[in-house]
Amino acid sequence: MIAPTPVTPIDAAADAVTDRLSGATPPLPAGLIDRLVASGADVRTDAVSLAEAARDWWPLAIGWAAEGSVPQRPAIVVRPHSTDEVAAVLSACNEAVVAVTPMAGRSGVCGGSIPVHGGVSLDLTGLEGLVRVDETSLTADVRAGMFGPDLEAALGQVGGGYTLGHWPQSMDLSTVGGWLACRGAGQYSTRYGKIEDMVLGLEVVLADGRVVHTEGKGPRAATGPNLTQLFVGSEGTLGIVTAARLRAHALPPAERRLAFGFDPAQADTAAAAPLWTAEPADPETLLLRRLDERTVAELFPRLPAEFREVLLLREVEDMPYRDIATIAGIPVGTVMSRLSRARAALRLLWRQTHGAEQADGV
Repeated sequence: MIAPTPVTPIDAAADAVTDRLSGATPPLPAGLIDRLVASGADVRTDAVSLAEAARDWWPLAIGWAAEGSVPQRPAIVVRPHSTDEVAAVLSACNEAVVAVTPMAGRSGVCGGSIPVHGGVSLDLTGLEGLVRVDETSLTADVRAGMFGPDLEAALGQVGGGYTLGHWPQSMDLSTVGGWLACRGAGQYSTRYGKIEDMVLGLEVVLADGRVVHTEGKGPRAATGPNLTQLFVGSEGTLGIVTAARLRAHALPPAERRLAFGFDPAQADTAAAAPLWTAEPADPETLLLRRLDERTVAELFPRLPAEFREVLLLREVEDMPYRDIATIAGIPVGTVMSRLSRARAALRLLWRQTHGAEQADGV
């Protein structure tokens, strides 16, 4: 996957599309296009490319598309394939005083990748690929334009299999650089942390074309101010992330999912507390997730309607107690005790909502 997932169609011919925000973009300075072409990056000025670069999944823009318009088209779309090409493009635009708006998967729903000042839309999906996995330090070097499913597939093929553990709702539509730029969270953030907890170091190109590298030489460091976290969440305003060193985790040898439904009006919150206070080191980390009724009905069609409002989803990584104890550095008895308490809490919840005679199988 090396291109964004298309948004809804624009109901107009490409050359008839109009801008809703500020109208025609200012012309590029003489000679700038030649410099952009000389950078080695792909340069596109066709009507279709400009119209697609003018929008993301912002709901208002989707509505405008039905009327044949987009928020704002750039003057040109540039797609680099290397950090050097990104640096050359930014240096040229900086000297010409032309706005640059970075974009990649364009999965955002707030219009963050829209080039409101025209200028250059910098398509970063050409920066693709898993560069290296250090199986000793458990780190992965990744280029910023790599899409989520491709990253997980590539990590899964290394050694015994690895995962980043970052699964945002936009997984199929978004890239590593987008996660970092927006300080993203995911479905497994209660297990592996958010993206800022996973990143060790960055390669960033500044507005004038200079390339900087932040931290990341090892899994732990104490080297002064943390410049990595300065760029994470900056939405491309401080620099453009071209690569990152991230934490990798070994894939569990097995996976099992259990769902427990209960009526929130009757459930004892205190009884459920152990489910979300389990220590992160516990392989039976418990994830609490609220789902809308329609989604629950689709995923669990046999679940009684009265229990569809809330689900407790429990992720279980099946490992022998002794292996868990060795990895966590705690006695086997402590592991067994923690897991027993979690199961007891689940049984108590089940008794409160289904009756004691049905709790034995939990």
